[in-house]
Amino acid sequence: MSSSASNKRRPLGRAGTSSVEFALVGGIVFLLFMGIADLSRYHLQRLAVRSAVADVARLALMDTSLTNCDPSILDRARLSGALDTAALTLCVARRVTGGISEVEVTANYTFRLITPALGTTPRLITEGLLLRM
Repeated sequence: MSSSASNKRRPLGRAGTSSVEFALVGGIVFLLFMGIADLSRYHLQRLAVRSAVADVARLALMDTSLTNCDPSILDRARLSGALDTAALTLCVARRVTGGISEVEVTANYTFRLITPALGTTPRLITEGLLLRM
C-alpha cells in the first residue's frame, strides 16, 4: 500500500456528513414505508369486510333467524384473521316488497392507522349488499 493512499483524508468540516444526511432522510423514508404499510392494511381490511358481508349474506339466505345486529352473526360468519371483531358490526335486515324478498347486509368497521402522520382519527369502513329473491 502506498503512503499516498493511506494519507487520504476528508477535508476538514466534512466528518460525519453522511450520518447527518441519513438522519434527515432516514426519518422521511421510514414514514413513507409506514404510510405504505398503513394503506396496505386499510385495503386488506376493506376487502376482508367486503368478504364478511358476502359471507353473512349467504348465511342470511339460508337461515331466516339472522336478523338485526345480533352479535352471534360474527360467530357464524367466516371472518378473516385481519379483522378485529370488536371493531366490526354486521347487521341483517329483511323486507318483503311487492312479493319480492330482500335481504340487506351492512357492515361498519372502525379502522385505526398506525402512522400518526397520516392522521389519528379512526376511519370508518362501510360495506353493504342487497339481495333480492
